Amino acid sequence: MIKKKLMLLLIVSPLCAVSMAKNWDIAPNPYLDTPSAITDTVDQFRQLPINRLESIISNECDRVGEFVNLSIDNWSAAKAGRKSEDEAKRYSEILVQQTIDMQAKLYPFPFGYATYTSIDSIIMDEFFGQKRFNANRNVLIDRMKGICKYRLANEKYFDILNDPRYVRGNKKPIDLDSLQEKNSKGNAHTLLSLNSSTPEGSKLTPKGIGKKLGFADADLNVAYVLIANDIRIAMQNLDQPWYVYQYVLNQKYKDFKNFLINGGRNKQFAMLALTIKMMRQASNNYKDINTLNFNEINQLKDKAFNSDRNQIIQWVNLLGYQTFN
Repeated sequence: MIKKKLMLLLIVSPLCAVSMAKNWDIAPNPYLDTPSAITDTVDQFRQLPINRLESIISNECDRVGEFVNLSIDNWSAAKAGRKSEDEAKRYSEILVQQTIDMQAKLYPFPFGYATYTSIDSIIMDEFFGQKRFNANRNVLIDRMKGICKYRLANEKYFDILNDPRYVRGNKKPIDLDSLQEKNSKGNAHTLLSLNSSTPEGSKLTPKGIGKKLGFADADLNVAYVLIANDIRIAMQNLDQPWYVYQYVLNQKYKDFKNFLINGGRNKQFAMLALTIKMMRQASNNYKDINTLNFNEINQLKDKAFNSDRNQIIQWVNLLGYQTFN
């Protein structure tokens, strides 16, 4: 069941929600052999600053990239006839197990069997399946590392750190009242409001705006990366750990997707939706752009505002506004 969910995540939508809380496919770490040891480690991870946990995620996803590279070697050799498909399958099983064993020594909560076999199946499908990525090696590795970095790994770590089984006593992982007070006093960052950003019954942007604007998975990828960068800067200014940053990011991304469905009165989300549409147009539907790579997305911003004026006016009107400052 876990493998099927991972396959759906990797193939259909790189940024779709993963409903696998408490069921993550995690390889056992021999050093965390008691519930108390796990809880101690989770407590430590909750306090890690954004840069520190991002570095752990980046390193782990680099290892995923190395696995993808070896998997490509294996299945490309089978496709070229240098080895049989049975030989390739046997090698895959060895590669998966070796990767798991190595990762279990490096990370307290590494990915396990279902994750790596699912990724390997994606690579196999690249060479033998009906629906192919048609991507070269570097593009495929970069895509898989992006999926790992921006969804698989951060959702895995957040689910673990958010698990009530690893909280001692009545201790709360996040003091939301304190966070909101810090934000209102020192940051004045309205996107960080911990209440829903599109209150029920609010009007201006109509319902179904996501469909009217033609939002697709690639647009949601761009939205996630832009929101993540915005929230990250604000959380660093408030000196918050990675866990709190990810909590707020998850909520704001959920709020934005709700805005695309139900509309409402939220000028920031409306401006974000407009910006993403202009970026899509400026990049010719994200041609040769990795929508999970912030550096590539950020470079589109200057080009985006050179979009066709009449088209921009049409989008602004669809969003319920006459103009944006």
